[in-house]
Amino acid sequence: MSFESPLEERKSLLSPAASDSDEQLYEAPVKTASSFKFNLFSIAVCVLCTGINLYAFTSSYKPKITHYHDLSKLRRPNQWMGLDRVTHFPEDVEPILVWPNLLTQVNSAEPDHVYKDDPERIAKLRGLTPPEDRPFKITPQFTSIVEFLTIDYKMENCELVLDPAHKGAAAHEHSNFNATLGEGNNVIDVWRLDTPRSIDSRVLSWKNRPRRAEKIDTFTMRYGSKWTHKFRCPTDTVYSFEFTAANDETYVEWTQDHREPRPAVFLYQYPSFTD
Repeated sequence: MSFESPLEERKSLLSPAASDSDEQLYEAPVKTASSFKFNLFSIAVCVLCTGINLYAFTSSYKPKITHYHDLSKLRRPNQWMGLDRVTHFPEDVEPILVWPNLLTQVNSAEPDHVYKDDPERIAKLRGLTPPEDRPFKITPQFTSIVEFLTIDYKMENCELVLDPAHKGAAAHEHSNFNATLGEGNNVIDVWRLDTPRSIDSRVLSWKNRPRRAEKIDTFTMRYGSKWTHKFRCPTDTVYSFEFTAANDETYVEWTQDHREPRPAVFLYQYPSFTD
């Protein structure tokens, strides 16, 4: 190919390069857009797979927790194997102090209301822990229900105790001594409840409270006057009692814990080796 001048020859040599650069300019945006879509799709797939793996991990390792609210259905081995063959028992056995498994209230003015057994919890290193103190209250509207589980072998003579302690007694520095009695005659009825099984405090209210089996006693509560009731109590048996106001003047209230001096309701178990 001949050229009329050197200028035309240089134009001919430069024209292919110019056309190639134009094509590259048009192809570059197309390749960039397709790469962005691919990267976005890859990230979405990774996020989806991570979510599926996390769900599978958390659901497969979720622990199965069984809650026992009925102590009579809790299976446990015989604790007293061979003790029935023992013929000699010590004579100076101390009584066992038993605290209520349940201490709660029901309210006739709010027949459907359920009072929680542990309305407040304390934050500790291992989680939330219910406090030791429990309220005890008797008014014309409020009734206190307590439940005990008898324990140990041949300790089947029980004594139910209701002790408001002494007014003005020097309280221990860690004790919740705050018993309050009304100014009038604080007359209390004590009932044994028909509860062969443990009471479910999650649903307990005035409307569905257990049936009263019998009235145990009627007495007047005063500071320093301890009320007691003795009865036979076979081992591993649930006993529930209800304390109610016998008149419109009755007002008894305290918060009990495990420290002295203690206004409290509790149970003593005495030995029954010779029975």
